[in-house]
Amino acid sequence: PEEFLNYFSYDLNAPKNGDVFGVTTEISECPWNKDHKMMFVGLKTGGMDTEEIPVSNLVFLIDVSGSMKSDDKLPLLKKSLNEFVDNYAGEGRLSIVTYSGEETLILEGEDLNNKKEIKRAINGLNANGCTNGQRGMERAYEIAAENFVEGGVNRVIMATDGDLNVGISDPDDLENFIKEKKETGVFLSVLGFGSGNYNDVTGETLADKGNGNYSYIDCIEE
Repeated sequence: PEEFLNYFSYDLNAPKNGDVFGVTTEISECPWNKDHKMMFVGLKTGGMDTEEIPVSNLVFLIDVSGSMKSDDKLPLLKKSLNEFVDNYAGEGRLSIVTYSGEETLILEGEDLNNKKEIKRAINGLNANGCTNGQRGMERAYEIAAENFVEGGVNRVIMATDGDLNVGISDPDDLENFIKEKKETGVFLSVLGFGSGNYNDVTGETLADKGNGNYSYIDCIEE
């Protein structure tokens, strides 16, 4: 059902005249059963004023192992992050931790307004080596804690092709670790790239445990 819903575009009616939300409705024939109809109901709130975005403390935990070399993995990730940096209107800081044979702190607490420096760090990422994150996940959360913003957006954003060797090997231990960190106010989001060994369920589960978002990225539009 989730993939079925994701097939459609959602160009919904915005609220008008002070309404809380806009409503879009549509009814059509059901493609697989002529005796049935399909009805769509969409609700959309107003857009967020960029001045209302809380101060952000973002830590990207990025898989740079050899398996990330293909065009739909690290190269697409780098393009995506460049888009993010160019378009993000909020204030705050951004850090980057990578993991392959070991975890590496690439960027710590860089002002989000310093777009040139952030993009230089992103564009310098290369995929090589084995996937053994050592303590990559723990390191990312440590950096998030050091730059914690009271009342702000404090988030670790993991980008991977599914090799979750981030220093905590047992799945239950990893989930419990993420749930514990959620209570400190640091949430986890997961971005999935590539195909083959990619596990959709694992990425989504970790994001759910971390009170964050999960997205699968297969093209720059996504």
